[in-house]
Amino acid sequence: KNFALPEICGVEILSFIRPAAFAVANRGRLILSLAMTSVRSTIITTTDNPEAEQHIVTAVRNSLQAEVRAETIMSYYWWDGKVQNDAERRLSFDTSHAFETAMDVVSKAHNYDVPMIITAVSEGGEHWKGTIAPATAELAAALAGSRLVACAQLDADGSLAVKTTAEAKVRSEIFIE
Repeated sequence: KNFALPEICGVEILSFIRPAAFAVANRGRLILSLAMTSVRSTIITTTDNPEAEQHIVTAVRNSLQAEVRAETIMSYYWWDGKVQNDAERRLSFDTSHAFETAMDVVSKAHNYDVPMIITAVSEGGEHWKGTIAPATAELAAALAGSRLVACAQLDADGSLAVKTTAEAKVRSEIFIE
């Protein structure tokens, strides 16, 4: 899936790029670094293709010596002027490698032209990644439709993982109450 940078969370790209938390186009990939990586970090991406999933898992195991956790989710996001929703596999793994190294391994193995590859968020930063529970498909679609979140991922257990800016998090709380 290709995401245009100004479209992420409906904010202007210049207000989204920051030294400590940034979104940049790099060799045709969207890199969403939500925080500076620590010694050990969790890296997350999604795919909709079983062969691509296996390719990513193999690359991560071989290059980063990490085990990948996979779970089926429903992703809600804004694309082509409307909310889209697709079944995807969320892949996550812990690594002590630098974020840039992990991102390079994942993006080379990924089937998306512009994969979203994220890492954990520090508290009090300009970006927020969190979980809302309980949640519904309607809430996921409303958050994606409002453009306050880049993507809302509904888990089978009814929890909703979202990624957004700290400013958009505050504005999105009207949907949660």
